Amino acid sequence: MRRSIAVAASGALILLACGESQRDVVDEFLTATKNRDLATLAKVSIVGFPGEVQSWRIARVTAPREELFDLTEAQRKLNN
Repeated sequence: MRRSIAVAASGALILLACGESQRDVVDEFLTATKNRDLATLAKVSIVGFPGEVQSWRIARVTAPREELFDLTEAQRKLNN
């Protein structure tokens, strides 16, 4: 259950952070998840979205930023 919540949160962040140029990638990801197309899904993600998405829109576009991902912290959050 916690893993599903984390995956859903990650998916939501992707949708919030993307711009028009990434729209096709997100569409491909959601379509592959819906169709259980693991080959296509493997091109754009290591996980599928936990459930069916009826529709989506870009809420806002932010400036790109780079930061290190704290894998230890993410693992701790998943385990708690």
